[in-house]
Amino acid sequence: MQWALLIPVVLLCLLGSIEWAISARGQSAANEAAWIGAEAVTVIRGSETQARQAALDVARRGGLNGATVNIACSSTICRVTVSGSAPSLIPHVRPPITATVSLPLERS
Repeated sequence: MQWALLIPVVLLCLLGSIEWAISARGQSAANEAAWIGAEAVTVIRGSETQARQAALDVARRGGLNGATVNIACSSTICRVTVSGSAPSLIPHVRPPITATVSLPLERS
């Protein structure tokens, strides 16, 4: 009788920890993609198109679904935002992921 109550709780905790790990991996991929995109614009002096493509490549390799990259640069700072969703074990549940990195533009 006690096992009938304990096993569902243990399985729920296990599933919850797996979902959390998958979501954390997606957040890490979004953070890395935003950093790569921001560095491509500010440090390497690439175009926004090149930076967007670099960030999308990193996001896709990191497992982010439906990744989008928004780049907004002013005369002194560049802000890169990567958005998407993490995969999930639960059908029709896609946790949204967003990461933003702002870096100052390098002076030449």
